[in-house]
Amino acid sequence: MRGTLLMRLGRLDQALADFNKALALKPNDPEAYYNRSVLWVQAKKPRTALADLNQALHLNPRYAPALFNRAGVHEDLGDLAAAQADMERFLTLMPDSPRGKARLEQIKVLRAGKQ
Repeated sequence: MRGTLLMRLGRLDQALADFNKALALKPNDPEAYYNRSVLWVQAKKPRTALADLNQALHLNPRYAPALFNRAGVHEDLGDLAAAQADMERFLTLMPDSPRGKARLEQIKVLRAGKQ
């Protein structure tokens, strides 16, 4: 997708326009919402990213990359319980993911430190 390349080049405004066009053409495409959410994270707009990730998961509840990223956004927003729930759900879909397992343990440590 051209928007992803533009995003990697730091051309966020152009990437956003591409992602918006993709969503206008395919409003039920969870990957388009996921891609745009990555841009919002880069733009330091976690609540907007969360909305796109929620929509991606509404369209495809088993979309593992969206769960993984939503866990990170929840963590950034300080909602460690939601981050843990998403990472646990991610691991039901991707049980052999070393990255997911490590991330879940990090979240648990952070939660334990807040109690």
